[in-house]
Amino acid sequence: MTPLERAEPQANGAYLKPVEYTPGLGMDTLVPYLIRVQGNLDAIWLDYFAISIVVSAPPGEPPVSTICLQDSDQASVLGILNSLYDHGFPLLSVERLEA
Repeated sequence: MTPLERAEPQANGAYLKPVEYTPGLGMDTLVPYLIRVQGNLDAIWLDYFAISIVVSAPPGEPPVSTICLQDSDQASVLGILNSLYDHGFPLLSVERLEA
């Protein structure tokens, strides 16, 4: 079953995935994250946030940038999300990976 199939449809058309409690995970726990945005992030983002970026662009579709964060807490993820929002990059997904 895909995450979208497990998600619950909302009145505005959005889907909310149920949140599962993870014992021992706190706001300051360092774990890896993947953030996907629509658009092509350039090398300046690499230096500014000390992250790695993979950009993919299937033929006929807009590019998607995947940002790989290693050992990040939720405050640093929020800082990057705010910067992406400020620069107009549409957010596609945020995923916390298993440590």
